[in-house]
Amino acid sequence: MPTGPVKLFQGYSSATGSGQSSAVVGESRTDGVQCHVTYTICDGEKSVTNLIDLNQSVNFDTLIRLASVNEKLNFVKSLNIKEKDLLIVVHARKVEGKEVQTMATLASNISVPIANNLKDFFLHYGDSYVSSITRGGEYIGVYSFHSETKNETMKLELELKANGVFKFGSLDADFKSKLEKTLDSVESQVSFKQMMLGLDDVPLPKREDMVEFARTFSSQKLNAPKVLAFETMGYEHVVGSEFSCVALNRDMLVEVAEKLDKDPITPLITIPELPSLSNGMPQIKYKSYYSQDYGRRYDEAYPIPFNLFTTVDEYIKNKTRITGIQMRTVKAEIQIQCITVDFESTTGRRTEMYGKDIGNLSKKLVFEDGDFIKKIYTRYDSYLHRLGIFIDENRSIIAGGGDNETEHTFNVPDGCFILGFSGFSSAVITQIQIIYAEFQPAKWSQLI
Repeated sequence: MPTGPVKLFQGYSSATGSGQSSAVVGESRTDGVQCHVTYTICDGEKSVTNLIDLNQSVNFDTLIRLASVNEKLNFVKSLNIKEKDLLIVVHARKVEGKEVQTMATLASNISVPIANNLKDFFLHYGDSYVSSITRGGEYIGVYSFHSETKNETMKLELELKANGVFKFGSLDADFKSKLEKTLDSVESQVSFKQMMLGLDDVPLPKREDMVEFARTFSSQKLNAPKVLAFETMGYEHVVGSEFSCVALNRDMLVEVAEKLDKDPITPLITIPELPSLSNGMPQIKYKSYYSQDYGRRYDEAYPIPFNLFTTVDEYIKNKTRITGIQMRTVKAEIQIQCITVDFESTTGRRTEMYGKDIGNLSKKLVFEDGDFIKKIYTRYDSYLHRLGIFIDENRSIIAGGGDNETEHTFNVPDGCFILGFSGFSSAVITQIQIIYAEFQPAKWSQLI
């Protein structure tokens, strides 16, 4: 793929969007540091691309080939924005400097092109040169609220306003609480994604730390600033009328490209027939189940309950899955003292710990994409003495011991999947129950 320009006065080809060799030298000035951090509610891919300065580049395959632009384009595409989605886009931008030409002339070793060598000049130096170039860094965090009908979208807009989240604004100190309140109150499926430019070897923040990270982004020293934007000027402004025919072709090409970007219908794309849309919009349906109790709610002290960290509905809407399980046992290894479960969803990662984080640590069972729990083995009486989690016969985790206690093997029914666990703990795990679910045929509602 062609690469964009990286310095002032560099040659540029409007035909390929690539940087070329330099034919121009000159003088310049540098404008100072500029910073901003805002949030905006967007209602489509176009509004997102405009917000993060991709309005000149929404045609993914032409014109602009900046590395930073390509990264942002790939990020926007990864959001998989649907027609009825609403997005809260947090955008922090730090411009370290904008270098702007004040005077330009052909380099001393470059001859003024004439008719018979215009083609060679164009192939080496392009049709334009970079007249300004902006370097800096950006942070973009996006909450996507996925609605299935226009009514859901309208309801979501009202909830956002009720929680103090308006069409756009600055990231003030209480924006985090407004956002968290919104996330707790909405019924829509929510996903979260983020990206960063200009900082290498700096991890992206956790979802709950996103607002503070964005607010302080401008105070970070950029260790890998990117070219965020550039402007070009045709060589005809330097060499005169000899370049007019190339300029004419370039301007025609740019005009056609702009029209293609603005035209919502392109003859190059044939939209396939979608017969299922005649049924309306599908809605996910499922049934959730609970196994028998293994152990009992018993201890000399009051037992502490544990359960899923969210509702089953939100768990499924956010595509939550288990990614890891690890256990601890008492020193004699005859009782389960702690169960740690890692979850991953469209809103981020989360770790739940049931029981006390002390005792002998087992190995960790790591779930890859496509891995599911197939069976769970328990040995129990008044306490949970032994627990085994099996992905298959070769991949499992078993902890605890015991001898004469009740044994039970829970085989996950066909078509079902494990959501997590509930139960009680005190000094050890006294009782555990398995929560699982299965999908039902989709419910179809008419499009509004």
